Amino acid sequence: KDLYWSLEKFDFTELQIPRTLKGVLSERVKQFEPDLLYIAQTLSVFNRAVEIGFLQKALPKQPEEFLSGLNSLQKMEILKAEKENATEFYFFTNAQIREVLYEQMEPELKLEMHRTIGLLLEDLYSSNRREHPEELAYHFNNSGDKKKALSYSLLAGRRSKKIYANNEACKFFENALPLLEQKRNHKAESRVYQNLIERSQRMGQFDLAIQKFEEWE
Repeated sequence: KDLYWSLEKFDFTELQIPRTLKGVLSERVKQFEPDLLYIAQTLSVFNRAVEIGFLQKALPKQPEEFLSGLNSLQKMEILKAEKENATEFYFFTNAQIREVLYEQMEPELKLEMHRTIGLLLEDLYSSNRREHPEELAYHFNNSGDKKKALSYSLLAGRRSKKIYANNEACKFFENALPLLEQKRNHKAESRVYQNLIERSQRMGQFDLAIQKFEEWE
């Protein structure tokens, strides 16, 4: 008897497609109580481990509510705490939890939180802001404060350039370009293009260097 394939009608609507991890996390986040969600969202805006005292400053909550919320999020295995030199830091147990929380935030809330955290960091780094322009640039670029975003992006770009972090320098200079174009500061804009062309050449990205030269022209 000859062998042959037998094709049968199959109802693909009955096929169970495995859910992605992000999908599972998204459903879980939607079940958070409002107070816990706000704490988790605030931490997601930092995009790094945060010292407990500084995190509390970013949250308009009473100490008892704040500590209770952190404890609950740890029990849920959303957050984890570690001590470093007697200082307690909090961070997410999984990077994708942070991504889901951040992506689901309302745009207005993101702007507000980035601005609040940026201003708190300015106060924290008041005596040495030039040593932390990268973090300040990140928050003010996402806060809608164009003036501070431009200032810290340029500082971060120059600082990255000094330590030969060419890729990072390019990112910060790229962030500064549209802000300079809006201000019509052609002299500063030319310097940024020169930096982008030079950094691209140093990284061997000659096509990008040519592209930036053509944009400059």
